[in-house]
Parts: sequence; C-alpha cells; structure tokens
Amino acid sequence: MPPIPHSRQAPSEISNIATTRWGWYEAYKVDGVTGAGLAGAKFEVYPAADPYGERCVATPLAGSGPIEVVENGATVTEFTSDTNGRVFIPGLFIDQDPIHPFSAYRCYVLKETLAPVGYDLPYGSAAYTPFSVTPGAPGTGTTYVPKRIPNTRLPWAMSLPTPIVVQATCPVPGQPTVPSVMFPPTANIRTVTMVGEVKAGSTVTVRVLGDEEYVFVQSAGWTITKVGASFMGEYTVKFDAIDCEKPPVKESKPHETSLAVTGGSDMVPLLRMGVGAILLLGAAVFTAAQVTKRRRRAMEQA
Repeated sequence: MPPIPHSRQAPSEISNIATTRWGWYEAYKVDGVTGAGLAGAKFEVYPAADPYGERCVATPLAGSGPIEVVENGATVTEFTSDTNGRVFIPGLFIDQDPIHPFSAYRCYVLKETLAPVGYDLPYGSAAYTPFSVTPGAPGTGTTYVPKRIPNTRLPWAMSLPTPIVVQATCPVPGQPTVPSVMFPPTANIRTVTMVGEVKAGSTVTVRVLGDEEYVFVQSAGWTITKVGASFMGEYTVKFDAIDCEKPPVKESKPHETSLAVTGGSDMVPLLRMGVGAILLLGAAVFTAAQVTKRRRRAMEQA
C-alpha cells in the first residue's frame, strides 16, 4: 500500500478560527419579607465545579479563588449591591471552542461575603448561589428574570443607640489607649464587650458579629479584627478625647493643711516656727533682765 501523502495545505486552510464569547449577569439583594432592594451587600464570583453541567449547582471549583473581571477599566473581585439592591457582574467568560458546537451557557457560583447592615449573613453553603451566563447582555434574545437573593432582617438591629460615646482610660506609660465598649443586651443578643487598641478621641465604626465577636473599621490606623460568622449590625462609636500626658492633680484631704512651701517635708515649717518662738521668748527675757538691772543701779546711786 502506498504511503499516505502529508497534506500541503497551510494551517489557516485546515483550522477553524477561534471565537471567544462572553456574558454578563445581574441579581438583586432583597429583604426576605418585604422584597425591597437592599444596598451594601458584597459578593464574589467563583468558577463552578461543573461549568457546563445540565444544571448549575452551588459548588465552586475546588481550590479556586474569586474571579477577576474588568469593570470601568479596573480589575475587581468584589461586587456591591446598589441602592435598588442590584448586583451587576460584567465580562464573564463563556467559551472558546472552534471545533465543537458552542455552549448555550456557562455556570458560575455567587458567594455573599457581607450582608446589608441589620441583616443576617447566610452561613456555610447558604452563602453560595449558582447562576448561569448566556452570551451577550442579560435579557438579549431570551426572556430574562434576574435572580432575587433574600436576606433575613435581625429584629434587634436598630435598637442600639448610635453614636455610642465611651470614655477611654489612660494606659500604662508607653502603651496605647485601651478602651472598653459594652453594648446593652437585647432580647436577641447577649452583652457584647469589646476591648482593643483604639486611639482616644477617634470616631470608629463597629461591626457587631455573632457569638460576641466584632470588627473595628475606619479607625484612623487603629484597628481590631476578629472574624465572625454572622454579620449583625454596624454602629458608630466615639471615644472621648483625653490627655494621657498631663499628670493628675493631687487633691488635698480635708484633715491636711496645705502649706505654701516648695520642696522638703511638711514638718520643716513647723520646726522653723518653733525655733522662732523660742528666740523671741529668749529676747524678751533678756530685755526684762536688763531693765531690772538698770533699776537696781539707779536705786543704789540714790
């Protein structure tokens, strides 16, 4: 059998041109009861374990990190809901396949990392939401219904005063000011005491978390971070300004006599007064003796 000759065609004549397709996604963060949009929720996007599965499931690809996308010329990994609760995620890759038919969609997983103020953050697998991306902008060519992601409102979230004003105390010389902040107990939370390194006179934002945990933010370089599982509220705390460099003024006790003497013991003025009195008494005795002596001489001469 004669050998099969190699093709002499150029690669461009025997290869298909690769085409890359991209898509966008939007969802809405809403109140679980009223359906109102919620601002301030933060999300990350992860590749799905099965990107072209028959059904998208909330299982991120093992070992993967949040996806980076380009938004308004900047590379971002975090997406925040706006005042209407809308979360918009542009520039998600779908496929690039010059041989097999194009996929109708690609699966991703949305992870909520921060709940709106006053709402509970879903814990564990509940924080993950699966979604699919189709080519083009949402709603093009098909009937598109954005996914609504609800959150549960915490009943006590607005019951604490804001801002909370507390008094810091002067630390040991050379150590930072260490104040203690205590939130009053409510029907749905235990008393939360926060102790940490915060500058006296500063205003900070305190995010209260579940299980008596907390995070201090926006504190002019003085921060405390302790990760918690459930976001529960955010409040402003004002630490009263104090002057820890000025020495305290010693208050005199009622039974003590304040003497205008600088330095030395308080007994020194008393000793000086006693010596003075003795000298005056001696001078008086000496003068009286001189007068008596003169009188005697006068009588003898007479």
